[in-house]
Amino acid sequence: MKVKNLVPVIAVLCFSCGGEQQTNVEPLLKGKLINPNGATVFLEQMSAQGMAPIDTCTLDENGEFSFDVKITEKGFYRVRISENNFATLILDTNEHVSLEGNAADLGNSFRIKGSPDSELLAQFTEDSKASYRRRDSLRSVFNVFINSMGKMDSTRMDSMSKAIEGPFDTLVQQHNRYILAFLDKNPTSFASLAAVQELDPNEFFPYFEKLDAAMIKQYPGSSYVQLYHQNLEAVKGLPIGSPAPELTMNTPEDKPFSLSSLKGKTVLIDFWASWCGPCRAENPNVVKAYKKYKSKGFEILGVSLDKTKEDWVKAIAKDQLNWPQISDLRQWGCAAVPLYKFQSIPTNYLLDKNGIILARNLRGEDLEKKLAEILH
Repeated sequence: MKVKNLVPVIAVLCFSCGGEQQTNVEPLLKGKLINPNGATVFLEQMSAQGMAPIDTCTLDENGEFSFDVKITEKGFYRVRISENNFATLILDTNEHVSLEGNAADLGNSFRIKGSPDSELLAQFTEDSKASYRRRDSLRSVFNVFINSMGKMDSTRMDSMSKAIEGPFDTLVQQHNRYILAFLDKNPTSFASLAAVQELDPNEFFPYFEKLDAAMIKQYPGSSYVQLYHQNLEAVKGLPIGSPAPELTMNTPEDKPFSLSSLKGKTVLIDFWASWCGPCRAENPNVVKAYKKYKSKGFEILGVSLDKTKEDWVKAIAKDQLNWPQISDLRQWGCAAVPLYKFQSIPTNYLLDKNGIILARNLRGEDLEKKLAEILH
């Protein structure tokens, strides 16, 4: 689960733990953690720029702490002991929340009361972890088998990959159904803003839009909701029929290459990366389409979101991507991301001979069908 691109830092009124406390008023957040060991606890607000500090406490000998602060907006916060040990919460301005857990492993042990959205988020996160653990188990079994077999020809390797692909896809589909049901049941929960980000927007975009409409209606003034809305509009901002923005980056040979140099051909701009499992799984389909239609005026421009040239070049060779490849080796800082307005990979755009966008995110047989329609 990832909560990204949230909001600018919001002004937060806060008081130190040792400062003057309001009498007969419950604090925003209090808690008790086992294994305290005098740990320092930080309360932070999650924002587009990072973590905005709000308050700090030291666990007493009983592991108790209290944040007697005021916040100005409902949103995403975290209680942190270290960078790898924290609990993510959704706090509202009028809530009084209690938290328990193990200071040595807060992220995996915390329990929350008094915040319905935080409870929903915690349950969703736990269910997601269970799904990912099952997928990791399948990968481990596959890797152990491959390593135990020694050298294996490509035909046998493909056969093994397909054998594991079915159960893996079943787990993915099960989790997707779980997320969709979660969104349907909680259409105006901030927890749904986190949950929806585990879906592929290319496949489930109507759910992104449905959540957007519900949240805008319920929380029109929320900066979190406004940013989600703006990001959604940006994703829709490169419609079919519009000209594809120019791209110029270096090839693996460190020579500049521009999209416009392919004008006159039907071009697939393929955004991928060596570290992207779904991208690598889709590459054989793209290779097949390229071999079939290259002689008919079809070309591909691969745009990698890799960080290192070595990984990028190895993946090109291994997957036999025999078409122009470019990258600025900046991962999600790639200059193409804001131009083409995508938030996940693989993503692709199919252009006509004049550089006009004909289609987006054609996978497998859909790509071949579209090319047959255009090039025949």
